[in-house]
Amino acid sequence: MKNAILMADRGEFCNCKNTQCLKSYCKCFHNNGVCTSLCKCEDCKNKIDSVERAEAIENLKNTNVI
Repeated sequence: MKNAILMADRGEFCNCKNTQCLKSYCKCFHNNGVCTSLCKCEDCKNKIDSVERAEAIENLKNTNVI
């Protein structure tokens, strides 16, 4: 998680509605970033200390997606 980047630093924000920002559809998650208060997402789980985020990343690694 220490490698997570703030997409806000790049001027990019997400607006996810159904994925909790834990799918590749999320701009932030897809780029190994975390969501910030500037994102317009709903029910976000893509936060720096999120257990759900860590599990989603581990699941992607296990399926050889990343």
